[in-house]
Amino acid sequence: MRLWARQICSHKIVDKHALHIKALQRLGNVLECEGNYAASRNALQRALSQSAKPIQQASVLNDIAWVLMRQGDIDEARQLSEQALTLCADVPDSDRLRAQIFDHLGIFAEERGDVEDSLRFHRNSLEIKQQLADIGGVAENLNNIGSVFQSSGRYAEAMQSYEESLRLNQQIGYTLGMAMATLNIGLIHENEARYEEAIKYYNIASQPFTDIGYRQGIALCKGNIGTCYLLLKCPEQAEAYLTQALTLSQELGDDEGQSYAWVWLAQLSLDNMNMPQAEAQATQALQFAQSSGSLERQAFAQRIWGRIYCVHNHLGQALASFDNALSLFRRIGNLTEASAVEKDIAQIRPCRFPK
Repeated sequence: MRLWARQICSHKIVDKHALHIKALQRLGNVLECEGNYAASRNALQRALSQSAKPIQQASVLNDIAWVLMRQGDIDEARQLSEQALTLCADVPDSDRLRAQIFDHLGIFAEERGDVEDSLRFHRNSLEIKQQLADIGGVAENLNNIGSVFQSSGRYAEAMQSYEESLRLNQQIGYTLGMAMATLNIGLIHENEARYEEAIKYYNIASQPFTDIGYRQGIALCKGNIGTCYLLLKCPEQAEAYLTQALTLSQELGDDEGQSYAWVWLAQLSLDNMNMPQAEAQATQALQFAQSSGSLERQAFAQRIWGRIYCVHNHLGQALASFDNALSLFRRIGNLTEASAVEKDIAQIRPCRFPK
C-alpha cells in the first residue's frame, strides 16, 4: 500500500466565529487521520452548517470529500470537491485552497483509474504552487504524480517524481513528507522485485512515522515489509510483520489496511497449504475490502480467492474470481497487477502458479 501526500489549508482567522469553524474543521481532520471517519464527518458537517462564506464552505466541503474517499465513496467525493472548486473559483486569495482541491480531484481520479485526468488535476495544482513558491506543496504534488505513474506501471517516471519530492522535503525539513516519499520509493523497489532494497526503505520510513506518532504510516510500513518477506520466502518474518500491521489497522479502524493484511496472511497460509485458515483469512480480506470501498483491495481479495478455489480444483469459481480481479485492476488502471492476474488465468489449466 502507498500513501498520498495531502496538505491541510490554513486561512487567516479574523473573528471568533471563524475560529470556531476552523476548530471544528481541524477536529474533523484529526479524526480522519485517526481513521474515525464517522466522527470526522460529524465534526465537518457541523463546521459546514455554520459556514457562511464561500471560501469556508469550499474548504470544509473539500475535507468532507476526503473523508468520503477514505470510506470508499469516491464518486460523491469527487462531486463535493468539484462543488468546492466552483465555490472558490472567483474568490480572492483562494489559490492555496484551489490547489488542494485539484490535489483531491487528482487522487479521486487515480482511484477510479482515470490516469490522464489525474495527471491533469495534479499538474493544475503544481502550477499554482510553483507560482506561490510553495516548496512543500510542490513536493506534495510530485509525490502524488509519482503515485499516478506508479499505478500505471511507469516506474522510472514514478521514481524520478518520488526522489525529487524527497529532496524538496529534506530541503524544508518536513518529516511527514520525507517519510511518505521514502515509503513510496520502497514501493518502486518492491514493484521491480528488489525486495531487500524495498525493506531498507520501508524501515527508513518507519522511524519518522514513529517519531511523529503517525500510526497509519507505521502500519503501512510493517505491512509492506511483511509482504516483501513473504515474497522472499521468509514466512516467520512475514507473519510477524503482517500481524503487527493488522493489529495497528484494527486499532485505527482502518478497513482498507485490515484487508491488505488479511490478503497476505491468507497467501501465507495458502503457501503452507493450511486451507481452512487461508479461507477464513480470505473471507476477512474480502469483507473489509468491501466495507472500505477500495476497488484495489477488492481486486486483491478476489485474486486470493481465485487461488484458493484453484487449489481445491474448483476451476469455474477460480476463473470467476480471477475475472473479477482482472476487471477491477483494469478499472483502476493498475496494469501491473492486471498482468499478474492474466498469468494466473493462463495457468488455470493446469492449475499452477508462477514461482
